Amino acid sequence: MDIAKAFDTADHFKLLQKLQEFGVSGSLLLWFKNYLSGRFQRVTVHGATSTTLSITSGVPQGSLLGTFLFSVYIKDLPSYVSSSTWVGLFADDTKLYRCIKNPSDALVLQENIQ
Repeated sequence: MDIAKAFDTADHFKLLQKLQEFGVSGSLLLWFKNYLSGRFQRVTVHGATSTTLSITSGVPQGSLLGTFLFSVYIKDLPSYVSSSTWVGLFADDTKLYRCIKNPSDALVLQENIQ
């Protein structure tokens, strides 16, 4: 499954907490906070420009750190699925694998997807 708008939805506060769980602290944590904050966006279509908005969530796409930061953000996703379901993570792509031997196995996999 492809996590819809995955890179756009990462909450900055939660991401910074998860970086702390990885042992990031002090000036490096402050650097990441500054890297994520103070970003703005606007759109121009046919010469008309939208209002400039502050970006309060997401990781910068196309940046060297974007994939790393998103990986940190979803690192605990496997803990939310049953122990007999294998989770494969790469950027915003997630694969769930489970041996289906009976209808209840299929139901567990479906619940893990939701």
